[in-house]
Amino acid sequence: MKNIAKKAISMILAAVMMITMSFTAFAADIPVIDMGTFHNVYNAPAGSFKLSDWDYEYTNNDGTDYIVLDKYNGTDKEITIKGKVKKGGKEYGVLLGIRYDTESKQHHSLFENNPILEKVTFESVDDMAVGCSTRLGADSLFKGCTALKEVVFNDSLVAVGSHKLYSINGMFEGCTALEKADLSDLDLSECEEAERVFKGCTNVDGICLDGVDFRNLRTAASMFEGCTSLASADLSNPLWGNTEKNTNRMFAGDGKLAEITLPNDFEPSTSCAEMFQTDTLKKLTVKGNPSENFRNRVFTILEDNNRYLGEVSIVANVDLDGADLEADMFEFTLYDGEIADDTVISTVKNDADGKISFGSVKVYDPSKPLEFVARMTEDDTVTSETENLNKKITLELNEDGTLSVEREEALW
Repeated sequence: MKNIAKKAISMILAAVMMITMSFTAFAADIPVIDMGTFHNVYNAPAGSFKLSDWDYEYTNNDGTDYIVLDKYNGTDKEITIKGKVKKGGKEYGVLLGIRYDTESKQHHSLFENNPILEKVTFESVDDMAVGCSTRLGADSLFKGCTALKEVVFNDSLVAVGSHKLYSINGMFEGCTALEKADLSDLDLSECEEAERVFKGCTNVDGICLDGVDFRNLRTAASMFEGCTSLASADLSNPLWGNTEKNTNRMFAGDGKLAEITLPNDFEPSTSCAEMFQTDTLKKLTVKGNPSENFRNRVFTILEDNNRYLGEVSIVANVDLDGADLEADMFEFTLYDGEIADDTVISTVKNDADGKISFGSVKVYDPSKPLEFVARMTEDDTVTSETENLNKKITLELNEDGTLSVEREEALW
């Protein structure tokens, strides 16, 4: 069938810590109690959060001093991390500690496998966003945080300094309590890798990628693999660009996934043969005019797995030129001779008004038209000539994802 598309703590100490001690006399037998030194760490609102809850270290990058948060030791389930903090009267930028293990070839982060955090909020301070300790990005940032339900980025997460995120591989991998796959507040305009971002997030039941810039993305392999609560995925809002992307196992094993919507600028790579490895997918909608590359690599997969792009309802009418018409007078068999020769789509009879309804017909491949041949079996007592419904139907995919008839031609 040919388918032509037209188309986001309170401070534990006061801002200034004051201790008043009163001694009425200093005698030799009265001990002087040394209270030690109270460092005024929290002497400004900028970036105030409890550093005592963290293992951290200092670093300098491109002339800017940073505090690198290496591990969260606190007990709060909801925390806020700001882009700047003051310690000892000096301002520091804040980086999230992410290290790369050369032996295992995996990234490990300060949050990895944290069992208590439920919500993390990032906030910029004086236009300084929270950064990552590696220029590469936020790989495995929340990997294995099984209690995490929500992360609010507030456009406040970058790589070191002014560098934008290059990679978010495995950012939420294994976050089994996460409720929504939301990347809409991240600047991903320079991101090239987004593999396994939500892999194994079994509680995610919604996706929000509104406004995400994925033009430079090279791989989205296994991005939503194992999101078993996800019933539908609308990927038509991000800007994908027209560069090929590795989509291998992008939706593999998604137990409820029945419907996917893609834009016409989505370009899967040669490894997209396993892109839709889920037995539940029933409908794929492509908004706009898909490329020849898309047609050849995706539509064929859907057809091979008995999955379809949409459906159309085929109806017709019987006209006896004034002669009496009765229900069930004619029997019509609808054949599809393009997908498989002599494949019967449905066999129906007319109603009392002459209406014929073949029901919904699944649409698989937009690269060729279907030849619908309605062969009639007439009652012997009917002598009026009746025109056979033999047509070649060309469908079009509308911008809203629906299918409509573009052209009908008589076969003979």
